[in-house]
Amino acid sequence: MSRWRLALVALLLGTGPAWAAPALSLHAAIREGLGTDVTLRQAEIELARSLVGVEGVKADRLQYGADLSVGNWTGVTGLLSNDPVQPLSVPIANAQVMARWPLFTGFRLDRQLDAAEAGVLAARARLDKARQDVIYAVTEAFWATRRAELKLESQRQGVRRAREAWAIAREVARSGQVAALEVEQAELASLAAEGEALRLEGEALQARARLATLLRRDLSRTSLQDAPTRDEPVPPAAPGALEGRPDVRLARAEVAIRSAGVGVAAADSWPQLEVASLYQHGNNPFFAMSQNRTVLDRLVGTWNAQISLSYHLFDHGVIARNVRGHSLQRAASEQALAATLAAAEAEIRAARRRLDLTGRRVKLGRRGEDLARRNLDWLQGRYRQGRAGLAELNDARTGLIERHHQRLDAEIDHRIAVAALHRALGTLAVPAVRPEEARP
Repeated sequence: MSRWRLALVALLLGTGPAWAAPALSLHAAIREGLGTDVTLRQAEIELARSLVGVEGVKADRLQYGADLSVGNWTGVTGLLSNDPVQPLSVPIANAQVMARWPLFTGFRLDRQLDAAEAGVLAARARLDKARQDVIYAVTEAFWATRRAELKLESQRQGVRRAREAWAIAREVARSGQVAALEVEQAELASLAAEGEALRLEGEALQARARLATLLRRDLSRTSLQDAPTRDEPVPPAAPGALEGRPDVRLARAEVAIRSAGVGVAAADSWPQLEVASLYQHGNNPFFAMSQNRTVLDRLVGTWNAQISLSYHLFDHGVIARNVRGHSLQRAASEQALAATLAAAEAEIRAARRRLDLTGRRVKLGRRGEDLARRNLDWLQGRYRQGRAGLAELNDARTGLIERHHQRLDAEIDHRIAVAALHRALGTLAVPAVRPEEARP
């Protein structure tokens, strides 16, 4: 076999250069996404507001305060009378302490506290949902970019080998060792490889732009790391898995809020009893005995306390209508909860099925790539013996690239399927840091 043929075989079977050193891992990308997402920040603010609401309801059980006022009361006496007109100027200094105890409110405060605490649970569920949405979106975008770039790198190596094979074929054709048809076939293989590389480059640019949008920074000079072959733990089937989902927790919190609303509306049908007390100390200008011109002279202390009992004797059916309206809202929330549970169960079943299918695809893809590599090795021997042509070698090389891409697709789809199952179970979290990432 001529040295030209041996050089061509070595070119067709050669391996490309190693990939560039990575700079951004999936773990780091998700951390960046969590730190820049606006929806997540808004959910955190809503949680803080709901916690303030709980504090406000608890404060209604006992209301108290202290006020201090200093001023000057100015007036004129003797107008439109026989008395001489005299200006008055009375300095004022008053302090008061107030306390109010709702002794019985028809369980209104209890139900309001239930609603506020359920609002906190709902806010936490929204925050967890927003967090998992960000993690899943960044995971999908990261692996879409990684998929496109790994394919593009493999295809570019194929383009280089195809071009060099075409150049060698032209050189060999001049010596008459190969026919002109083989040269055209080598050119056709080079053109096909280059066209596929351009398509993959477009996909890579689009995927990287989407990831850059999620991370809110420029990724044009950033390379990605993480290989799709790294094994990921698969969450097992466990009873009560639905309760970890943020949407299920949110639906249950909504039912609790509506139930508490029924109790708040029904509280008006009970008698209301409260105690209030007020103590005031100072020189009150409206008390004749304290209207002196010296601020701290003859200060007067006044204390009063009262017990109030109120009851809606007749309200034209307002309370009953309010209770009925809140009861209907609770019934709607219960229906929404049932629908959420059904949708969650279907999503978990679909996620597990998808994970099983991608796992089988990974096995088939790895086996297919191995067979394609063996086929190329076999054709190499036949080509050396003169029993196979250049077109067959090109087809085998193209087939190996296709099998390699199929394996990449399967492995990356499997990684995304694992994340989708974690999301369906409500357990999606930031992946652990790999040992090589933890090194300084």
